[in-house]
Amino acid sequence: AVGVTAAGASTGWDFTKLFQGFYSQRALDNSEYIDTGIENQLAAVDLTAMGTDLYQTTDFGFGKVTFTGAVADSSVVMVMYELDINEDVLQNFAQDYNLQENEIRVELKPSPQTNGCYGTQGFGERTVSGYKHTVIFEIHGNELNTESSFNASFCDLTLFSSTNIREIPFEEPVVLKLPLDFINTDRVTVEPDTDVQIDNYLYELKKVNITPLAVQWDAKVIRKTRKPDKSSPLIMRFKDGTEVKNYSLTSSDVEGSDSDTFLVLLDKPININDLSSVIIGNYTINLE
Repeated sequence: AVGVTAAGASTGWDFTKLFQGFYSQRALDNSEYIDTGIENQLAAVDLTAMGTDLYQTTDFGFGKVTFTGAVADSSVVMVMYELDINEDVLQNFAQDYNLQENEIRVELKPSPQTNGCYGTQGFGERTVSGYKHTVIFEIHGNELNTESSFNASFCDLTLFSSTNIREIPFEEPVVLKLPLDFINTDRVTVEPDTDVQIDNYLYELKKVNITPLAVQWDAKVIRKTRKPDKSSPLIMRFKDGTEVKNYSLTSSDVEGSDSDTFLVLLDKPININDLSSVIIGNYTINLE
């Protein structure tokens, strides 16, 4: 095991379920993620200590949402919620596109004005009583800390199937005000100020942040180079000799910046003190 620490006694919501659901979704595409043997990483951080129970319900006219829990570090906020949608809304969507109700998925759409957020992703599942969903907010710029407050805003309800989508706007946004006094603030920041080759681009690597839930870095494009033989993964090597390779590198333009921001959401939360090195493209950051 890598840096296994005893999880605190969980009261209420089991935060590990959030991650287990996320991992099972990510594992569907094994080409993006390779784990060489870190089986116990779910226990490598105290998820109870970096999460909080939420019991906030909002009625939006044609259904209601109950926010049930959140987990956060200084780069990522994960919010779990449950949706109970009026039956006529589901039936109308099913009839219009000749769908069975079990083919329909439902989620809340985050508003662009959600503070500090430059990207979101998520996953969900249908349950007997409704829909459970987790939305992941990627934060850039000012680091979140225990004095921060995160206000997540949602602008509409999205219904979708494999081929169809419908967005129903709310009259008023659904807002979750979330004090972040529970978050894990562990972070390693490195400013390499060096050139790095990632796939077919040469970048100036400026700043790298490593947290329990993500690796985030700023890089400015210098020039396009050769077409790569294969994609460059993010490689995380641990002190016990195991490593994780993640090929799912995504970037986002940050308004007012001349750099791209890359963020890799880790498939398992990690204890950053157990890392020996992180490799981005052809550049190695030694942490020992």
